Amino acid sequence: MKRFLSTVLAAAVLATFVSGCDSDADEGPPSLDGLWSLFSSEGIETDDVLYFHIAGQSATIYDFMGDEYDGGPDCYLIAPLSIEHVGADVYDITSPENVGFPLQVMIKRNGDEITLSNAQVGTAIYRRSARDVSEFTPECEEGADEEEEDEVAGKQILRGL
Repeated sequence: MKRFLSTVLAAAVLATFVSGCDSDADEGPPSLDGLWSLFSSEGIETDDVLYFHIAGQSATIYDFMGDEYDGGPDCYLIAPLSIEHVGADVYDITSPENVGFPLQVMIKRNGDEITLSNAQVGTAIYRRSARDVSEFTPECEEGADEEEEDEVAGKQILRGL
């Protein structure tokens, strides 16, 4: 569950970067679309290789498990999410396993950076990445560690916070 919350927070942070709103409400929030790489996070070393891809209201976390932070096999744990703009810089981030229980996150965009924050989890900064999502292979075997996979959404998103 802790890993899920971190992933959700990471997604929220990315949403904040992508949507840094202008004061003109008619224009809506700025686009958060793109691939974002975790740059820094409160209480977490930056040796965690984590990416957040946003396309409209869909998002995906790509967490490289073979980095120093995770200490696992050389594969990517992939977690789908949804992001919904609910007002100002506020977004609800939900994983398929937790529909109806979104993590609410503030996401602010400043050029090629987004900042995700949540009072309970902290703050994470993501920077725009030039990588392509097709590079995130191999995917970790499905079911190899379901508890870890469930925590990915929260961990990844919030880890970036």
